[in-house]
Amino acid sequence: MNQDIKTNAVGKHRTLNVEQLEETVRNYLKTRTRKKISNYFKHPKILYAAA
Repeated sequence: MNQDIKTNAVGKHRTLNVEQLEETVRNYLKTRTRKKISNYFKHPKILYAAA
């Protein structure tokens, strides 16, 4: 998930301050559906985070 955000949200929109960075990340995550986000946590190595 971290790499996805860095590549698709932050990497495409350079921000000038923390507030813009937060807004960019929030807007990106809003475009993701719950199912897509939950799929990040189905990998056996990070399954603990879903609990």
